[in-house]
Amino acid sequence: STDPPLPLPDKPSVAVLPFTNLSGDPEREYFADGMVEDIIAGLSRIKWLFVIARHSSLAYKEMAVDGRRVGRELGVRYLVRGSLRMDGRRVRVSAQMVEAESGHQLWRERFDRRLDDVFALQDEIALAAVQALRATLMGEPAAAEPDASVGAEIAAAAKGRSENGEAHRLMLQGRYLLDRMSGPDF
Repeated sequence: STDPPLPLPDKPSVAVLPFTNLSGDPEREYFADGMVEDIIAGLSRIKWLFVIARHSSLAYKEMAVDGRRVGRELGVRYLVRGSLRMDGRRVRVSAQMVEAESGHQLWRERFDRRLDDVFALQDEIALAAVQALRATLMGEPAAAEPDASVGAEIAAAAKGRSENGEAHRLMLQGRYLLDRMSGPDF
């Protein structure tokens, strides 16, 4: 891009890039997109954090991108990216946070869970990312135990979402089809 980079906001800024679906099943794309959307929602509840909207980061789906370029184009200092694999009722999510300009990895974690409570998994990933970011900003190692205030903010993001896992899955699948913007998907 020849456009000048966007200025960084006055507070820590992060973009959650689309997660890569490694399952080999294109029908699981909606799940990967839903994971990203819920992580963004959780991070957006943190008042001291500037979070890029889902539609802005979705522009990078299925693209091999340079973190520095993405950071400049979106005006963020940090990027969260990841991948997921699903096998039956199990999911493995690998997530990492990097400093966009340097590519320095701030945090990386792998989550292996049953799909019984995908909401808890999404909240756990968002909480771990915020904890790593907070520790980085304060020049400390990431805390082993989550900060209760951050946990409460992440929990607040869960309010209003359906407790019916099947309803949530269908909503994510519908949103995925809508985002593809093709006649048959509509």
